[in-house]
Amino acid sequence: MTDPEPNDYVLEQAEREGESLLVGELLLYIERYDDDERPGVSDDQLDAYVEALVEKNVFPRSADVVREQIDRRTEDSETWTGEDAFYRVGTDRVSNFPKRWHEQLGPGDDLRAFVRVMAEDIETSPRGTDRGGQGRGVPEQLLLDAATVLADYDRGGAKTELEELRDRGDLEMDADMNREGRVQLPDRN
Repeated sequence: MTDPEPNDYVLEQAEREGESLLVGELLLYIERYDDDERPGVSDDQLDAYVEALVEKNVFPRSADVVREQIDRRTEDSETWTGEDAFYRVGTDRVSNFPKRWHEQLGPGDDLRAFVRVMAEDIETSPRGTDRGGQGRGVPEQLLLDAATVLADYDRGGAKTELEELRDRGDLEMDADMNREGRVQLPDRN
């Protein structure tokens, strides 16, 4: 098996972030833009990216340090456990998103399906998420991130669909002033 070749666009995004790049953001960039069709990121992929960034003097941490940071935060849970967790989604594969989301959501799903599946996990998790202010539903940025990784949306297309679904009454957004409000399905009682 050959070593994975890092995607130039991912490296460019990481270089733009520089030393402020968080491990979760790097993982998200790899999940979003790397050509590997399997869920999550393999250990070999992650090592290749980190080594390339260290070589370019962009990333001050070694692959071993990054691996330790990820391993400390990796859960074996198939459902959402909290926003600071990474999830084991296969042998030697880790993701920002739980295995259940990878299995139940994909290119054939619109954002309503994403909100349904994600909200079930987030609202039943003891830790939930602090993002998106108070209330029920899925933080908008988390929804957009998941859609770009799990269903190959581009961010602009996902945002446009979200606005259209909101305008039609198929999704609701929190009325609070949080710029990253929560999205939920309408209560149709």
